[in-house]
Amino acid sequence: MKIILTGSKGIGKTTIAKELLRRDDRTPTGFFTRFDGSRERDNRKLFMINAQTGECQELVKWHENVPIVDISAFDEFGGGCIKSPSALTIMDELGHLEAHALEFKRCVSEAFEREGDIIAVAAENAADWVMALMKMENVFCFEVTEQNRNALLEEILRRKKDFNCAD
Repeated sequence: MKIILTGSKGIGKTTIAKELLRRDDRTPTGFFTRFDGSRERDNRKLFMINAQTGECQELVKWHENVPIVDISAFDEFGGGCIKSPSALTIMDELGHLEAHALEFKRCVSEAFEREGDIIAVAAENAADWVMALMKMENVFCFEVTEQNRNALLEEILRRKKDFNCAD
C-alpha cells in the first residue's frame, strides 16, 4: 500500500509515519529529513538520513532565510536511498526544495510505480510533482489534522489490512 501523509508543519505527520514503521516488521529503505535545531532560524540546515544505514547528508542550508539547495545531494544521496526495490520504503519528507533535483524526483516516481509499500510525508501545500504522486492509482492520501491525528493511525492500519486482504 502506498500512503502519503499531508498536513501543516508540526501537526504529527512524521510521528504517524514512524509509528506505522514501528508496527511493521520489515526494515525500510528510504530516508528521513531533519533540521539542525529550530526550523525557524535563518541559518538552519536540512539533512537527509538514510533509513537503512543511518548515514546523513546535508541537503539545504539557509542564508538570511533563503534556501541554498544542494541538488546533487538530493539526486545522488537521496536517489540512492530509494533507488533499489524494497518491500517497504519511507520518504519523509517530499516537497518544494527538491523541485530542480530531476534524478531524485525520477527515483521517487519510479518507487511509486513499482511493487512495494511506501509511507511518504508531504508538506501541506505540496509541490506539483508531489501532487502528481497523490493522484496515482493505488496511492492513498491522508491529511493529518489536529482533530484526526489521534485516531488516524488506527484508520490507516485498518485500511492497510483491508487493502492487503484484497490483494
